[in-house]
Amino acid sequence: MFEHENYAMFASENSDVEVIKNSLVEVTMAALYKNYGKTGLVAEFKMDNYEQTAKDVKDAMFAFAANKAGVRVPSKKNEVLAFFANPVAENIFNSIIAETIADVRIRVTSPQLMAMAEIVSVEPGDSYTWEIETKALPVVQKASLASNVVYLQSWTKTGLTISPEEYGLGSTIDFMRVLANDFDLGKEVARMVYATLMAEYAAVANIIFATTGALATKTPFYKSTWVASDYVKMAEYISALNGGMGVTAYGTLVAFNAISALATNNFGYAMQDRFIENGFLGKIYGIDSVILDQVVNYNAPLGTDLAGLTGIIPDNLIVLLSAVADKPVKLVRSTYVRVKKDDPQDGALNRVAYRYFFGFNAALATQAHFGLQATQA
Repeated sequence: MFEHENYAMFASENSDVEVIKNSLVEVTMAALYKNYGKTGLVAEFKMDNYEQTAKDVKDAMFAFAANKAGVRVPSKKNEVLAFFANPVAENIFNSIIAETIADVRIRVTSPQLMAMAEIVSVEPGDSYTWEIETKALPVVQKASLASNVVYLQSWTKTGLTISPEEYGLGSTIDFMRVLANDFDLGKEVARMVYATLMAEYAAVANIIFATTGALATKTPFYKSTWVASDYVKMAEYISALNGGMGVTAYGTLVAFNAISALATNNFGYAMQDRFIENGFLGKIYGIDSVILDQVVNYNAPLGTDLAGLTGIIPDNLIVLLSAVADKPVKLVRSTYVRVKKDDPQDGALNRVAYRYFFGFNAALATQAHFGLQATQA
């Protein structure tokens, strides 16, 4: 992407830093798929010659920031120390990273998030309002001139406004290693972006899978125990209330494993063989089963007791969603990411600490009905 001997020229000739930032965005998108592509939170994005491109972008960032700050382009460790000691160079370097995080958060497509939520991006300080129109029909009743009639408003909508709330994450850069060829800046930025995706995914899951509290009133369809006939009836009514659209069941492998065991009870060996071979049934009573890849918080230590492991998606519930475009949860993201330098912790003399602030919020805002099915008998 960049010629090695022309970094300084690249920096001086391109006053528009968009060129570098867009390159780092692509590197980060590739790093996201490379490191987290199997989680279901990141769509496929591949890049040829990733390692060399990532190094070229990193070096171009140093060259651009150093040129604007009037300091030497770092090629040795002591020059890196001088670079990060210069507030102008440091601010430019981190501004590129912050804008990259903001852009990637807008551009990244998350299949699992998009299955349950509609995602909208807004400018800093803005909010987004959804208008929800009633599905009610006028009541048909026997009547006479003297009888009371129930009236339905001819045009009734209610609004729900969602405003992003501010969140932050902390990260450090070991500037003694930043010049090393194996220092993957794309992976470092991708790690922060993925942390924000996990936070958003948890917010959406906590809403759509809620069975207690205020959110439990979000849908009339919830079964706390498995009954095959009720499962079929739930899907039929969800389809009817959403214009006859098809219904798909979403859940983790553990959840569908439990449901499949109940569904194949007293059935023949052929059905049970399919269940044992795949771990779940891909279609249960005519309803497609779609596995949501479990996502765990890497910050939580893994113990020796499997019962102590918890993921973002509950393993004891399945959600039935209509194929309509009106997803149950609305996720609103702010398009701005702010960076703030912190004092390094004790013993971290070679590290620079930063906090990155971003905004999002999620809420239930839908006309579409959906259902929840628990996995116990």
